[in-house]
Amino acid sequence: MTEDGEDVVSATTSSQDLTGKSTKLAGTSYEDWEKMDLKAASTIQLCLTDEVMYNVINEETTTGLWSRLETLYMIKSLFYKLYLKKQLYV
Repeated sequence: MTEDGEDVVSATTSSQDLTGKSTKLAGTSYEDWEKMDLKAASTIQLCLTDEVMYNVINEETTTGLWSRLETLYMIKSLFYKLYLKKQLYV
C-alpha cells in the first residue's frame, strides 16, 4: 500500500478492474493498467480481516492476490465440505 492514498478505492472503478487478467487490456496504457491493478488489489485488501491479510501481504498483483486466496480457501476435500456444513447448522 502506498502513503499517497492511491490504494483508496474509487467509486468509479469499472468492473474490468476485477477480471484477474495478468495482461493489460487492449487500448490501455501501462500506467493506466498499473493503476487499475492497484485499485483492484486495494479493493480486495479492504475486504480482508487482519488474519487473512497476514497470509497474502506479500502478493504484489491482483492476480497473485486472488490466486493465493483461492489456494487458501477453495479447498475441495470431503472433510472440509462436511466441516462447513456442520458450521452452517450449528
